Amino acid sequence: MGRRFCFITFFLVFLATTAFSQELKWAFNDLVLESDLIVRARVTKTDARWVTDERGRHIYTTVSFKVGSTLRGGISSEDLSIEIIGGTVGDITEAVSHSYSFFENEDVFLFLKDAPAQSVERVLGRYAVFGGYVYVDSSEVSTGRFEDAVRAIDKDPNYRVSFDEKLRVDPELQSGASGRSERAATAEEEALKQEDALLPRRLESGRSERAATAEEEALKQEDALLPRRLESGRSERAATAEEEALKQEDALLPRRLESGRSERAATAEEEALKQEDALLPRRLESGRSERAATAEEEALKQEDALLPRRLESGRSERAATAEEEALKRQEVSSLRAKGNGRSIQSVNVEGEEVNSSMLVLSYYLT
Repeated sequence: MGRRFCFITFFLVFLATTAFSQELKWAFNDLVLESDLIVRARVTKTDARWVTDERGRHIYTTVSFKVGSTLRGGISSEDLSIEIIGGTVGDITEAVSHSYSFFENEDVFLFLKDAPAQSVERVLGRYAVFGGYVYVDSSEVSTGRFEDAVRAIDKDPNYRVSFDEKLRVDPELQSGASGRSERAATAEEEALKQEDALLPRRLESGRSERAATAEEEALKQEDALLPRRLESGRSERAATAEEEALKQEDALLPRRLESGRSERAATAEEEALKQEDALLPRRLESGRSERAATAEEEALKQEDALLPRRLESGRSERAATAEEEALKRQEVSSLRAKGNGRSIQSVNVEGEEVNSSMLVLSYYLT
């Protein structure tokens, strides 16, 4: 597959170079004068990749060269890189009109504009070298003659060059001109045969290009829809995350309610303990007061229980006192009666004379 692709590329480059030379037959001077850098170089590497830019999504190829000689302008290094639109990535090949293609180890003359390496407008023209000749207007031009023409125009902008049969052949090569013409005709005939052989492949390639275009259009639509899909994906993930959070919330709700009840119960218990601690002094004081009141009440009850006895005892004592008083009076009356109405002035009591009046009084008082 790789060899077939290289051969196809080789043949297409041949045709493109011929067609381009025919278009610029009269403007070769302008091509030289418009170019800031003209070199002969060999392709060392090609690197194709997909790129999306303001033009859309296309294949871009970076082509690296090793410069052999410089015909116009100056270059600081023998390594040179350019970027072109088109190329092959995997099984997809993109060909762009008015662009150029290169293959590794190809020997070419490059006509470049002074522009960044990434600029696709940098390449103004190219001529491939085959066996020491450049094909211009379906004719062979030796690389020496080609380089002389470029240098002549660079030196004198008014110099006009025409690569016709007479002017294109160096005098010393006149004897071999006929042989070269025959080789050119043979090469053209061989090219036509190869063109006929490649036609089915080109048709297949056209189908592949249309498929690639359809795929590119699908990719564009995919790129256009990508932000919406990303946003939809984010919304779905957010909804899923929210739903999962709600499920977890529902799963945790009984525990939280139980925890809330436990916390409220603990808080109520703590508050009750605080109130209990605050009321304890009052309760202790109230207990003491209650015990004092109970003791007082008990004493009153005992007092009430003893009162009848005391009253009875008081009555007994008063009765005894009254009885004793009556006895004393009776004795006094008895003593008076014993005197038979006599007046006793004095009485001998324990060897002393005591007035009878005093004796009676003393007896009464005692």
